[in-house]
Amino acid sequence: MINETYDQKIQRAVNHAIPVYAHLELTYRCNEHCIHCYALANRTKQKELSSDEFKSIFDQLADLGTLYLVMTGGEIFCRGDFFEIAQYARKKSFALRLFTNGLSVTPEIISQLVDLNPLRIEISLYGLTPKVHDQITGITGSFRRTRQAIDLLLKNNLALTIKTPVMRSNCGEIIPIKQFARAHHVEFISNPTIVPRSDGSKDNLQYRLSDADLQNYFLQANHEWSFKNPNQNGSLCGAGKGMLAVSPYGDITPCVQLPIKAGNVRNRSLQHLWLQSPELIKLRSTTLSNFRQCAACPDIDYCNPCPGLAMVEDGDMLNPCSEACRQARIRRAVFASQKIPLQNSASAQPIDACVI
Repeated sequence: MINETYDQKIQRAVNHAIPVYAHLELTYRCNEHCIHCYALANRTKQKELSSDEFKSIFDQLADLGTLYLVMTGGEIFCRGDFFEIAQYARKKSFALRLFTNGLSVTPEIISQLVDLNPLRIEISLYGLTPKVHDQITGITGSFRRTRQAIDLLLKNNLALTIKTPVMRSNCGEIIPIKQFARAHHVEFISNPTIVPRSDGSKDNLQYRLSDADLQNYFLQANHEWSFKNPNQNGSLCGAGKGMLAVSPYGDITPCVQLPIKAGNVRNRSLQHLWLQSPELIKLRSTTLSNFRQCAACPDIDYCNPCPGLAMVEDGDMLNPCSEACRQARIRRAVFASQKIPLQNSASAQPIDACVI
């Protein structure tokens, strides 16, 4: 195993059902009201996990072999105990990725972030003007505060990713945002996949790009596409194999987008749920060949199939995901018309795919 690449080591861990990545939704509370957001504030008045409960989860994840923690919300800084939670995670030697909208980032917060030394901070930027950005967040002044946060992060040399969900109202902003990120030497991620809300509502899907806008997005902004050499006996994604998600109330699911509950950490240990949950065991035995129509689809090389999205939008994780099918069909046509070559990815399966 000495000559294994990093990707090969990660893949071997996934093959042995080690949750390399854990996605922690610390809260659903948020100081923005984004029109497209899937995460809704708690309507059942459940009690969020305490800082001590999260610390116990970190102890158990360390025992299971987890390397990376994604901390998201809602908005992570809506928790007054955020740094207590995050600092304990760093003491356990986890690599941290933090998702934030930046509204709460102040020089004092920056100072604590520098001490925390996260692997990466990912901040959402929806446009380069207040008109576009604030219309999406629903908060007047949010663009100004988010830009101030970006400036502070850059000034203090914190590793930054700018990410942009692509919608009808901001599709014209993607190239300028990409250029802005490049000019500041930071990573940029955009994604046109808007997902249904956590309560099952699909009202936010109205903001998805039209076919024409999606074609233009793939043509102008997204030429780099890696396919994964689909294998009939391989997994479609790493959910429940190399990745798990924890809700603010302790529910364990394979992924934030795959609402199959394996149990709750308030009732059973995380190790028991991860290793013995019938739902997760069944999911791990599922291969591409079980996904009806997908394995033989001519668009599979251009597709980013998502069992979670297929379940919440189309009702069955084993059926094709209609939105993934639409994007694959349009992406294939664009790449063919422009003679854009596919990039072959070294990774056997994407296990770090998270909603942006």
